[in-house]
Amino acid sequence: DEAMLSPDESERVVGLAQLIGQAQTIVDESGEPRGFDAGKWVGEWLEHPHPALAGHPPGEYLDTAEGRALVSSLLAQQQSSAYA
Repeated sequence: DEAMLSPDESERVVGLAQLIGQAQTIVDESGEPRGFDAGKWVGEWLEHPHPALAGHPPGEYLDTAEGRALVSSLLAQQQSSAYA
């Protein structure tokens, strides 16, 4: 028996995969990608408090489409180190 993900779980997994791809693209475009583990970096980044989220970790916002969009926007801002 294979366990099926609920629609909410599926959206969260897809959202996480998109964030990892986004982080890899940022490094590919603006840094030295050799040796960079996007999955590991995103996993750690999601767990650390973020000043733009009043000290909450971005991972707390992955349960809704709006939250995932917010987290994606914050990740994009990491490239320029600009905070909203």
